[in-house]
Amino acid sequence: MWLVKFFYWLHLLVVPVLVLGLAGLIAGNEMLFAVLTALGIIIGIFLAEYVRRKIGLIRFFGGQFNDKENEAVSKANLMRLLDF
Repeated sequence: MWLVKFFYWLHLLVVPVLVLGLAGLIAGNEMLFAVLTALGIIIGIFLAEYVRRKIGLIRFFGGQFNDKENEAVSKANLMRLLDF
């Protein structure tokens, strides 16, 4: 389970790094790229730790990947299977 949590933590870290790194890359300035990438790392660490401590990584990503429409269909299929 710790491996899954680690990858979720990395996922939250990488998103701000990529967004700000790409913004610096598009700007074309090496110094701006370095500053924005470093800022992305700092923001990513704070974001990942905030989610880990306050919400929980599994719960956070469970809410992101949950499909409410499929939930009703899955329950109906389960009830049909249990009904014989």
